[in-house]
Amino acid sequence: MKIQTTLAASLLVLSANAYAEHPRGGERHWRGPISISEVEQETEQRFVKLDTNGDDQITADEFDAAEMHRPGRRGPMSRRFHGHGPDRELRHAEMQAEVFAELDSDGNGELSQDEYSAENQRAARKAVMQAHRFSRMDQNDDGVIDRDEFQEPAKRMTELDTDGNGEVTRDELRAGFRTRFHQAS
Repeated sequence: MKIQTTLAASLLVLSANAYAEHPRGGERHWRGPISISEVEQETEQRFVKLDTNGDDQITADEFDAAEMHRPGRRGPMSRRFHGHGPDRELRHAEMQAEVFAELDSDGNGELSQDEYSAENQRAARKAVMQAHRFSRMDQNDDGVIDRDEFQEPAKRMTELDTDGNGEVTRDELRAGFRTRFHQAS
């Protein structure tokens, strides 16, 4: 499940580069095929930027220090994060419990007015989301994201390139999503 969730999230992030916002009305329009080599280059550049100490591993602290802007992202408790299906409510409840624990700074099981401030709520949600993103990328659960784990979504683009031309078209992307959706069902 973790790998399928990571794949779906990663493909959405990577495919977002192939879309452009329409200046009026916010409609999205396809700009063309996604170049696998460009995605690999951009992924490598992001890895180097996040790996601030140059040890070929991204720690949770390095990951948290970076602002992970994600196109089209809604709030951390959104449907996009929790997905669909029977486990959605359970994942949402688990996330809420983690946010509560993050807010409950004195650990007494109750939230004071100071602990429940809007600023603390935003910070708690961000911290929980960062931890979840890091966990999804750290596929072997060793506490760091190595270069191979970070580049895994870019490598998966090759699987979508069914004609082998080095680019993923809209049709190939859709077919890949359909295949993954049916495998997850």
